Amino acid sequence: MKIKEVESLLNLSRDNIRFYEKQGLLSPRRSSNQYRDYTEEDIKRLKRIIVLRKCGVPIADIKQLLQGEAQLPKVLEAQSRQLQTQVDELRGALRLCNQMAAEETSLEGLDEERYFAQITQEEAQGIPFADLRGDFLQHEWNLLEWTMRVHFIDIRDVKQRRGAIGVAVILMLACVVRGLAYRFLWHYGSFWEGFGGPFLTFFLASVLLFPMFALQYRHPVAAKRYGAAVLVLAVLFLGAVLLFLAAMLLNAVFHFWA
Repeated sequence: MKIKEVESLLNLSRDNIRFYEKQGLLSPRRSSNQYRDYTEEDIKRLKRIIVLRKCGVPIADIKQLLQGEAQLPKVLEAQSRQLQTQVDELRGALRLCNQMAAEETSLEGLDEERYFAQITQEEAQGIPFADLRGDFLQHEWNLLEWTMRVHFIDIRDVKQRRGAIGVAVILMLACVVRGLAYRFLWHYGSFWEGFGGPFLTFFLASVLLFPMFALQYRHPVAAKRYGAAVLVLAVLFLGAVLLFLAAMLLNAVFHFWA
């Protein structure tokens, strides 16, 4: 069966099907002319993927299920708890929205003090609302993922496929490759000199950033201040490097010192 027929049969876009293939959930065979040829088993697997995704099961969990690394009852139990948390949050948000809408007031007339106190009191009583800490964490992860994809690899794809250990292995290999190039290709120095540069960069970045993520869950204000301090240090370091380079350039032109 060709991909166009699969699209029509399952009401699923071609991009979605190929995305599942890229994630390792599906591996259709190729015909003699290299077109994808979907078997009945592929259709059955796609239907299972659709059913699980309709339940909100993450791609990573579906992959583990298909590879036999996880059991369906446990995955569904965990997903059920996650969905119940979301339902509780939405129920509280819906009630609050209806309450504010019933007042028919403008943004300027909104009594934010009263509603803030109400939310704080209800959260203290165990009534959940949306966890705003996720906004910052998701932004930071997206920034890290984008930076790694532009400069090195698609870290999110590696993490989904191989986990955190896979990411660490990839970064270590990058250090090894630079060490070999430093020693045998560029002839700048020893292997360890080439290896040490990116290794120390990754290590120091992890050491500096980990406390910020760890603090964010329990002490968001402290995490924000820590992040600001790291940013200031980074800017000062960059400024010092630029000043040093400028001094070297001026010395090369005017020979201020030997």
